[in-house]
Amino acid sequence: MSISKVSILLGTCFLLISCSSGFSDAEISEVERSIESDYLNDGALSADASLVRDSDYRLTGVVQVTEHDSYRYTYTCSAAMDKKNRSWVWRCEP
Repeated sequence: MSISKVSILLGTCFLLISCSSGFSDAEISEVERSIESDYLNDGALSADASLVRDSDYRLTGVVQVTEHDSYRYTYTCSAAMDKKNRSWVWRCEP
């Protein structure tokens, strides 16, 4: 087997393994933006979400939201990913 074929095979294996291992860094950023966007669309002045991997398919963290009364509220958040189709949902609570 030539070196280029080995590289392609290893790269393909790596991609398959990395894609099936839960939230990627890009997906974590996407969830954080989704949370922030939701609060901003509901009228918050600012929203800053920060999530970390609790496990491969679960994130936990917080979002800090500044409302029109100038108070800054902190909500606990979690997100979960479906292992089969890689879709995710999130939830934040006081």
